[in-house]
Amino acid sequence: MSRTPAVLLLMATTAGCASWPFGGGGATLLSRADHQAREGAWEDAVTTYDEYLARYSDTAAAPRALESRDTLAAMLVARSELTRLRAEVMQLRAELAQLREDMTRREGDLVHLVGLDGRYPEAEEVRAAYPAPVTSALMSCRAIHENAIIHSPDTETAGVLPPEGLRLARLSGFRSVVAVPMRREGVAVGALGIANRGERTFTEDEVARLSQAASALV
Repeated sequence: MSRTPAVLLLMATTAGCASWPFGGGGATLLSRADHQAREGAWEDAVTTYDEYLARYSDTAAAPRALESRDTLAAMLVARSELTRLRAEVMQLRAELAQLREDMTRREGDLVHLVGLDGRYPEAEEVRAAYPAPVTSALMSCRAIHENAIIHSPDTETAGVLPPEGLRLARLSGFRSVVAVPMRREGVAVGALGIANRGERTFTEDEVARLSQAASALV
């Protein structure tokens, strides 16, 4: 079974968390994992998805369960990174408060990648593309700069990505991407994104869950 990774771009709701109508113990286990995901118990949900995949890897629902599991795992990485970054920002503010100089820090000019599923060999190549200007045509940067959902069912469509973004997409093997802004008081301060290795239009429900996750991470 090929793994469809969930990649987290933060400058990473699960894909389809509705229970599938298959009977038996597998359906109960999958329903439990979906419920845990909806309730925000992401660690428990990942464990339950792993249990389901270990026991029912050949079922029709397994690919969806795997995608949900990988998306949640990526979001857990992002949450951990955000906690660390908040601590660093608080420390920086404390240090700046002690200075008497007139200085300006323009934090909004650059987009930093602070969460990425690092299990894949191309992860370092993607990481090397950041920090990037917030005005960059990279999809994560656009989500922040335009304060809007940026969705590409096919990154090979002409003009969807800048040359650097297209290079990274091809290197990573990703064909479809969606990025949503992370808003604080209505202002986009980051972005959360997931990618798929095939051409795919993410559903309204999937985008809504991704947006909910983005709000929870701010």
